[in-house]
Amino acid sequence: MIADYVEEYQEGVPLTAVQQLLNKQDSAVNQILYKCEARLTTEAIRQRAQSLLAGHISISSCYKKIAGFTSHRGVPFMGSSVNVQECAWSFQREPNLAQLNLSAPLDIAPEQGVNLDVCVVTSAGDMYIALRSFALALDVTSLQLIAQYIISDDELEEALQFPDFVAWQLDMFDDEEGLAGQAYWQHYLSNNLPGALNLPYKKREIDTSNVTYSHLSHQFTGELVSQVEQFAETLNLTVFQVIQLSWWWLLARLAPQHTFLTQLNYDPRSESEEFEGALGCYNKELPIIVEYDTEQTFKSWLMNTAEVVETHLQWAECITVEQLALVATHNGAVNSLNTGTLECSSEQQSELQLTILDDHTVSICFADQCYSGAAISSILTQLEQILKEVVRTGGEGLNSTISLLSEVEKQQHLALNKADNSQPELLHERIAQFAVSQPNVLAINDGHQCLTYAQLQTQITEFAVGLHTHTQGKDQPVALLLPRSADMAVAMLAAMQLGVGYVPLDPDWPKTRIEQVLGQFNDMQVIDLEGKEGHAFSTIAKLGVNATILPDALGELAYVIFTSGSTGTPKGVQINQQQLAQYCYASSKAMELDEQSHFALTAAVTADLGYTCLFNALYLGKSLHIADELQSKERDAFEAFLTDNEIDCIKIVPSHLQALCDTAALTYVPRKLILGGEACPATFLCSLQQWAPNSEVYNHYGPSEATVGVMSHLYAENGGGVAKLSEVFDGTEIFILNEQQQLCATGEIGQLYIAGSQLALGYLNTQSSAFVTDTPWAERIYATGDLARYMPDNSIMILGRKDDQVKIRGVRIEPQEIAKTIESALNVEHCVVLSNVINNEHVLVAYLYDTHSQVGQVNGEDIAEIQLRLRENLPDVMIPNCFYYVHEWPRMGNGKIDKKSLPQYQHGRSETFIAPKGELEQNLAQMFADVLGVQRVSTEQSFFLLGGHSIAAIKLVKRWADKYESALHFELATLFQAPSVALLAQAIEQQSQALIAPLKYSQSATKQLICIHDGLGLTLAYRALAAQLPEHVNVYGLAPQLADLTKVDNFDELAEHYATAIASQFEQQVVEILGWSMGGVLATKVSACLSDKGIQVKRLVIADTWLANENNRIDENTSVREFIADLVEGENTQWTNSVDTFLTEQNVESLSGDNLSQCIAKCWDLHAAQLAEPLNAIRGEQVARTYATSNKLLELRNKGCHVPHLPHNVQDVQVVWASERAASSCSQFTTTLATQGVPITSLNLEMSHEQIVSSAELAQLLTT
Repeated sequence: MIADYVEEYQEGVPLTAVQQLLNKQDSAVNQILYKCEARLTTEAIRQRAQSLLAGHISISSCYKKIAGFTSHRGVPFMGSSVNVQECAWSFQREPNLAQLNLSAPLDIAPEQGVNLDVCVVTSAGDMYIALRSFALALDVTSLQLIAQYIISDDELEEALQFPDFVAWQLDMFDDEEGLAGQAYWQHYLSNNLPGALNLPYKKREIDTSNVTYSHLSHQFTGELVSQVEQFAETLNLTVFQVIQLSWWWLLARLAPQHTFLTQLNYDPRSESEEFEGALGCYNKELPIIVEYDTEQTFKSWLMNTAEVVETHLQWAECITVEQLALVATHNGAVNSLNTGTLECSSEQQSELQLTILDDHTVSICFADQCYSGAAISSILTQLEQILKEVVRTGGEGLNSTISLLSEVEKQQHLALNKADNSQPELLHERIAQFAVSQPNVLAINDGHQCLTYAQLQTQITEFAVGLHTHTQGKDQPVALLLPRSADMAVAMLAAMQLGVGYVPLDPDWPKTRIEQVLGQFNDMQVIDLEGKEGHAFSTIAKLGVNATILPDALGELAYVIFTSGSTGTPKGVQINQQQLAQYCYASSKAMELDEQSHFALTAAVTADLGYTCLFNALYLGKSLHIADELQSKERDAFEAFLTDNEIDCIKIVPSHLQALCDTAALTYVPRKLILGGEACPATFLCSLQQWAPNSEVYNHYGPSEATVGVMSHLYAENGGGVAKLSEVFDGTEIFILNEQQQLCATGEIGQLYIAGSQLALGYLNTQSSAFVTDTPWAERIYATGDLARYMPDNSIMILGRKDDQVKIRGVRIEPQEIAKTIESALNVEHCVVLSNVINNEHVLVAYLYDTHSQVGQVNGEDIAEIQLRLRENLPDVMIPNCFYYVHEWPRMGNGKIDKKSLPQYQHGRSETFIAPKGELEQNLAQMFADVLGVQRVSTEQSFFLLGGHSIAAIKLVKRWADKYESALHFELATLFQAPSVALLAQAIEQQSQALIAPLKYSQSATKQLICIHDGLGLTLAYRALAAQLPEHVNVYGLAPQLADLTKVDNFDELAEHYATAIASQFEQQVVEILGWSMGGVLATKVSACLSDKGIQVKRLVIADTWLANENNRIDENTSVREFIADLVEGENTQWTNSVDTFLTEQNVESLSGDNLSQCIAKCWDLHAAQLAEPLNAIRGEQVARTYATSNKLLELRNKGCHVPHLPHNVQDVQVVWASERAASSCSQFTTTLATQGVPITSLNLEMSHEQIVSSAELAQLLTT
């Protein structure tokens, strides 16, 4: 027979569609491992295997290229052989194919006609046969037939030969039946195909170059199989079909989109008797779409899907190679094996595949990279549960009513909850105990005030008594309009101890929002710093000075915290003290916070995200360190805050921390990082674990309505999903319920509900359906609106908000699911997807955090490329229309991403570029581009629509101030009001006409400190000082314009000019004046002039001023050389030598006017590269202008500069001297000032003239 085929097919047999697909792979191999019931000799096995060559052309062929043909062909070959080898299994476990391939490597050579390798394995008295074949020659079913033949005594029967099958198929393809079949497949596959199966607990994408597989099996009971058989008969189906279809139904229900594309296994040997016993490559994987419909009955779904299967099988031989190739994955496929086959592996191997054995055992083969054993075990349990439900209901119930939850799984979920009837001590009771047991331990440090526990308790008591006195015992919360500080903490704790509770308000909030909150109370008492909006903190504290006895508590309220309301009015969540105590007790236990000593508060107290550290630190008797605004937003300041205070525990929003890291590791990372407010992106979590391998990173979750948080999870390296929560806090109960209010099974999406002792009292002045009473699950329960699912490892994953769901073209869309897919598919750290309505249609917009990409809206060409990549993972309806790249996220006060501040989708946006005009616009455009990471910026484009936000805005303001002169500086508020290059340039030009510019500004500040320039006409020396002052102090720099100096004749007239400017800008305000060096004399003169204009100077500070009677006068440069050298702090020999050489060559002493200015500018520009930042960023023309200003100031000073007498209405005068100054000169200056009886405090510091202006001592003096 072989000879006949050799003669007929000298040019070989063409490859079928399946073979063509397999031939594109590097190595196409099928394998099975078969256990022998009886031992055979290797020689007997060899003879049986070799005998197959005479009866089956598929084995007796060479697979190679033939001249004149483009692809390989199967050429019948008389010299074909079967390789037989032996392997003694030396391992304790049962043999498996993966290890066997290492111990006895595969030995086939398809081009020489060796297509089958038979390995005889002996292990502990048992015998196994591993059959491994070239996939183009033999499929898995063929290997099973061969195994049965080898171990049997049957004679080799004549069977259909593969070349005959190929010839029939080629003929059929062109006849009427073949064309009809091709039309069927064309129609079936013409619609938008769904993506491949992607279950929610998939760990990562499969890496085919390094993949291992595992198997989990489950045998259904005989009783269940019998019941399923009876049910199947009523539908004219087999048990195999019911199990196969139930498997697909389960996967579709668990899949996020409830639909997927998989493969239907087709084998003609099971469809037609004429194929019986045929060996070859017959198996075919047909594409099939599986869809889950909640409104369909299971029985109806089963019959409809079975009909599709039957039609597929009818036209299976008509599918083209191109149509077969549409299914790139075999996930979810089902095949069958006989019971003797222990394991199989084929080129159709997938990351998840079900095998149904003859004895109705089901086995799932899964890629270890993708799924855990717990996940697969859960799926098997749920598959059995479905069959039980179907048998029980006869399949008549709606799909949505079929429960996947077994009683065992239900108890596992409920076991997460931890009942706790204890009542932990209240927070103020713990603090009072620590004040006695550890009075000298640091309790609170805000950088300006340090309180031990004894001092803290004293201040709490005094403030509580003062508050009780002031409110006359009224039981109503007190509003705290205070910056984040120790005073704020004292007021919060005092209000709790008094039992009235507090309402935190943010001084930076718009006035309308503050009014919205206050409007929900009757005649509410407001406490602020200065008493402008209510009553001053200091005033209330003084009412209780020296008090030791507290009045009885008026109530049990801890606080009322306001969250955004869907109606537009903030909702007040009421938390009592016992609920807060329960949170502190349970959260510190769950996250082992007692191990830490120094806790950081960096978040606004108007949101409870920061309460984890704020209250737990004090509950545990540890130290709380409070960061100011700069320390919470600027990387260098943040690092210094962590390092200086030895912070070992911090709670922060992941994307906020990500922005502070700015793609580089922090030099100091706290021992315990608690991440909350949002899920941590997997890539950033990985970076954190690499940067700080010794730090513990926790995920923390909880709504304000359940008192800060109710669950946590300690991340482990390679620990899986980033939104995981595994630890429910003591006293809390968690339930994930479906729309029928039934507990969800593993993998199902439901709404998260919370019950227990941390549940809020409710919302202020309103009843909400979110708080439900008398439920089957708990007496009182809160519906969070968060979507979640139970995971196979009995943890919980948060998926996003229920109300984010949108419907596009009839399809329900969850933006969070799209975002997670994009993160994986595009390998970006974080993605947010929002839905906008354009022309009454939903438009999806994706915001991608990727520091390696250009910030801003992606152009049309790049959008098309991204969408093409996403089509591999998402259906068209779920692919966003627009994409933005961002480098940082805009944030709300609690640190969470402010989605409303993300750039709006610009429908039909103009691509017109307007080039910057003039030096100022050009410099601004370049700075915009640098901060935002874009190539260029049109003058009309908004900083914020280009991807800018609060943190980026802070960077822009700081970088600009570091690089350019003070006259060009602008404040953050100016940027918000003038966000484009054109508008900002106009604003800067307008403000440059003014003398006074902010060095540090906050809308909530209550003090105005004006710093007078030094002898060079600069205020740069005050910047370091400004950074040390608290948030309630605004700092301004007064620097001269050269044009103004030409309008006055001496220092007295200059001081009058400055006083006029201050009076105009700070009309009817109380100010404080600071002058250092030459600015000291000017500050004194200005203060006197302000008194005459009716402006009150609350404090005058003179810091190491210039003295006319000293020979070695400060701030006086006798030459250009000295002036330029003076600008550079510290020793820089190379710089000095370079400058001296250049100035000598230019004969600088002979120059004047414009020529001198040009020389100075050129000298600086040529040599600035030798200097460090920010000096190397200063331009030469600025230096020349500064030299001209300093010379003019020197001229004016020499014309008239006497020390004035101070007026009586200057309340506080302080003079600070450096140790290097002559005592007699200092005394004479102070005596002159005090001639009119003004009290003066004098202070000598052991430091240099230059050190004083940035010293902590001067900062402390200005703070008190």
